[in-house]
Amino acid sequence: MLNNIKTSKYLPFVFMGIVMLFFYITATDKFSDDVLYAIKNPLQDGLINMTIDSYLNWSSRMIIRPTMVALMLLPIWLWRILDLAIWIMLAMSISKLFIKEENVGTNWFLVAFMMLYPYWHMATAGWIATTTNFFWPLSFGMFALFTLKRIYEGVLLPVYRWMFFGVAILYASDAEQKVMILLAIFAVLAIYQVHTKSPTPMQYRITLFGSLVFLIARMIFTLTTPGNHVRRLTGHYTVSRFEDYSLWQRLVLGFELASVHYTQFTIALFPFFALLLLTVVWKLHNNIIKRVIAAVPLAISVSLSSIMVINALFFARDNLAYYEGWFLDSFILMALPSWPGSNILFILFYASLMYAVYLSCQNAVDRSRVVGIMLLGFLSQLMLGFSPSLYGSALRTFVYASFAIIISALYLYENGAKEYLGKFMKILLVFACVVNFALTFAISFVRMTV
Repeated sequence: MLNNIKTSKYLPFVFMGIVMLFFYITATDKFSDDVLYAIKNPLQDGLINMTIDSYLNWSSRMIIRPTMVALMLLPIWLWRILDLAIWIMLAMSISKLFIKEENVGTNWFLVAFMMLYPYWHMATAGWIATTTNFFWPLSFGMFALFTLKRIYEGVLLPVYRWMFFGVAILYASDAEQKVMILLAIFAVLAIYQVHTKSPTPMQYRITLFGSLVFLIARMIFTLTTPGNHVRRLTGHYTVSRFEDYSLWQRLVLGFELASVHYTQFTIALFPFFALLLLTVVWKLHNNIIKRVIAAVPLAISVSLSSIMVINALFFARDNLAYYEGWFLDSFILMALPSWPGSNILFILFYASLMYAVYLSCQNAVDRSRVVGIMLLGFLSQLMLGFSPSLYGSALRTFVYASFAIIISALYLYENGAKEYLGKFMKILLVFACVVNFALTFAISFVRMTV
C-alpha cells in the first residue's frame, strides 16, 4: 500500500497542499484592501446597488468584486480553505491539460515549478483582494479549458460538472487579462475546427462556439463599461496625461513593464526556466551560435536581477519606514528602464527567448504550442500599457505570464529536459523552492504584525 502511495500521480498535489497549509496559517486579512473594503462594506447598500455603482464608477468585474467583498466580511478561514482548494485545482488542471503522459515524476516537476511562483505577489493588495481578482480567474480559466478538453475527448460529463464549467467561464472572463487570453484560445480552436472540419463530438462544437460568442460579448462589455473609463481617470499610480498617449506610447509602456517582470521580478522562476531552456538547446544543438543565443535570456535576467537586488538593499536601508518589503508595487518604478538602449536590450532578450523556445521543441506541434503559450503570457502583460494604473497593479498582473512560463517548462521537461536534470539541478530547484516559499511565509508573517 505504501508503494502505491509513493507512485500515485496525485501524491505531489497532496504534498503541495500540506506545504501550503503552513502559509495559510499566517495569512491575514488585516492589510491593504482587505481592511479597507471590510470597513467600508460596499454590500451594506445591497448587492444590486453595489453592482450598479461598480459598473458606473469603478470596474467591469461584476462577479469578482461581490465575491471579494463577501469573503472580506466573512471569517478568513473560509478564504483559506477556498484559496488552497483553488490552488490545487489549478495544479491538477494544468497536469490534465498539458502533460502528455501523466505520471508522478512529471507532476513532481510541475509542483516544483509552481512552488517557484512568487506567491507573495498575491499579497500586494491584501491576500483576499489580490487572489480573488488575479489568481482565481487564472485557476477557473484553466479548469474551464480542461473541461473543454474532456468534452472534446467525448466524455459524458455529469450535470454538476457542466454547471461548474459555466461558473468557471463566468468568473474567469470577469478579469480583463483572462478574458483576452480565453478569447484568443477559443478563437484559435474555433478556426482550427472550421479549417480542418475534423470529426468532433457535437457537444464539443456547441460548447466551443457558444463559449466563443459569450467571450466576445464579455470582451465588448469589458471595453465599454463606463466604470473602467472612470477608473482610468482616477486610478492610483496614474500616468500623467495618460489619455493623450498614442497607441505606440501605450505599447511601449506595456513592453517596458513586461520586460522588467521577465528579467527582474520573477525572482527564481524565470532564471530557472531560462537555465532549463539553455540546457535543452545545448543538448539538442551542436551549433555554437544557437547555444549562445539560448544563453542570452539567462544572462540578461541574472545580470539585471542582481542589479535590482543590490538597489533594493540600499533602498530598503535608506527608506525602511516606507519600504515594507520586496513586494511593494512602487519599487517597480525604480526598476523601469531609464538608460539609453534599454529597450534595445529587451528586444534582444525577447528575440533570443522566443528563438530558444523554438529550438527547444523537436516537432512542429509542440513548437507551435509552446511559442503560442509564451506569446499569450507576454501579450497579457503588454496590454497593461493601456491602463494608467499599470504601476500600481504591476506585480500581481504577471500571474498569467508566470504560469505561461510554468506550462512551457512542462513542455521542455517532456521534450527531453528530464533526461538532462542532473543531481545538481534538482538540488538547485529544491533550494529555490524552499527560499521562495520561505519568502512568502515571511511576508505573510510580517503582515500579521502590521
